[in-house]
Amino acid sequence: MSDRLAGEVAIITGSTHGIGRATALRFASEGASVVVTGRDARAGEEVLQRLDEVGGKGTFVAADLTDPSVGERVLEAAESLGVPTILVNNAASSDLVRNGVDRALSEMEDENWEFILNVNLTGTVRITRALLRRMAAAGHGAIINISSRAAVSGVPGIDGYTAVKGALESLTRSIAVEYAEYGVRCNAVQVAFVQVVDEREGRAGIDAKKDDRLNRLLLTRPGRPEDVANAVVFLASAEAEFVTGVVLPVDGGASAVSGFPWLSAKPAFGESSGSAGALVWS
Repeated sequence: MSDRLAGEVAIITGSTHGIGRATALRFASEGASVVVTGRDARAGEEVLQRLDEVGGKGTFVAADLTDPSVGERVLEAAESLGVPTILVNNAASSDLVRNGVDRALSEMEDENWEFILNVNLTGTVRITRALLRRMAAAGHGAIINISSRAAVSGVPGIDGYTAVKGALESLTRSIAVEYAEYGVRCNAVQVAFVQVVDEREGRAGIDAKKDDRLNRLLLTRPGRPEDVANAVVFLASAEAEFVTGVVLPVDGGASAVSGFPWLSAKPAFGESSGSAGALVWS
């Protein structure tokens, strides 16, 4: 256990599984007290047990982002540990993609659109608004929003999700400008493809190794929740005190790749040219 985040109280929304869970464990190992939030109390207790195993301290609060009082409830839980100085807005319901609530815009009813905004954007605003007041008063704070490549790349069939993530990145910059004079920084991590196992059901997420289209977009390897947690820890720490208002891609190089398949021969390192037009790099 290190002291990189010693004395900090961090709220991590949606931290009972996946990226949020990995981030909660990493924060605890770095010395922060952690507020774990989610809808599954059983999963929350499991995360608290893991926090204890790494020498951390935390509490769990059942949080429904559609509840207008969610910000005050989460803040109250945090203040049982001290003054909250870090907020990681990770919660966003991927179930909306799986269960068909989110879809192409022409196929979406008003109630679906409003529900997507309420869960994935308004809920985030409610918690952030409550925390900003405390951070401003303390003169110190770091907010990290978890975004997605969907904010800048159109993804068929999830028009609500793409709109929400685009709004979240814009809001990141606005908060950074608005609250800089109060010592509050705000950044975002833009995630592409991360292999996640849903601990609640043992449900595997995207497996880039089995998808040629995804393989073409990754310059390194498939991502893991811990990769995102590493970036979030940096942005939350004093090491990033000169960093605010940025959107950091943590995507294995996906943001550098066009996504088109090779239109010409690939470079053949050390191989002889077997056909006209083939490239040989030495």
